[in-house]
Amino acid sequence: MKALAGYYILFALVDDVPSVGRIVRVTPVPAARPSWPTVSLGTSDNAAGEAGDTASFTFTRSGTTNAPLLVSYAIGGTAVNGSDYNAISNFAVIPIGALSATVAVSPVDDSLSEGSETIWISIGDASHYSPGAGTNALLTLADNEVMPPALTLGLTLPGNGQYALNVSGAASRVVEIESSSDLTNWQPLTTMINASGTNRFYETIANNSPLFFRARQAP
Repeated sequence: MKALAGYYILFALVDDVPSVGRIVRVTPVPAARPSWPTVSLGTSDNAAGEAGDTASFTFTRSGTTNAPLLVSYAIGGTAVNGSDYNAISNFAVIPIGALSATVAVSPVDDSLSEGSETIWISIGDASHYSPGAGTNALLTLADNEVMPPALTLGLTLPGNGQYALNVSGAASRVVEIESSSDLTNWQPLTTMINASGTNRFYETIANNSPLFFRARQAP
C-alpha cells in the first residue's frame, strides 16, 4: 500500500495504550527528467552571392521523430535580414518523421557597393531540447558590385559655429564615431548607418574647443 504525500501522526499501541504521537512526512519519489533531444547546427553551403548563389544552414536532431520539433535561433552579422537577403524567421520546424530541417538564404541583388558581408546563426538552450555539438554557423554573402572604398572620415566647417563629418565607405554598414580634445581620451559621439556609402553628420562646436575625430565600422 502506498501512502499519499503529506504529513502524518504515528502512534505505537502497547496493550491498546497509545504512545506519544510523532509527526512524519511522506515525500514522493522524484520523477526522472525526460530525455530531451539534442539539436545541432551546421552548414554544407555557407557562401552566397548576389549573382544568384544561395547558402543554407541545417538543424539536425537526435532521438525519436514521432513529433515535429520547433527550433529557435538568433540572427546576426553585417548583412541585414530582409534587406541584404530575403527575410528569414528566427525559428525552424523539423517535421514529423524527419531528423533535420534546412533553411535557405537567398541574397537580394541590389545596386549598392557593400563588399562581402556576414550572417551569424546560433542556437541556445530551450525547454524542450538541448544544444548539440554545433551551435553556431557563419555564412558569407558576396557582393557583385565594385569593391567599396575603405572607410574614410572627413571634416568640413560650413560656418555658423558648426562642423560636418563626411563618412565614406561600404554601403549599409554601421559606423561608430568618437571624438577627443587631446587624442588620448576618446568619447562616443554618434552611431550612424552609412546607408548608401556616404553620409554626413552635423554638430555645433562648443566653446571653440579643439576636436579630433575617428571612425570605425561596427562588426
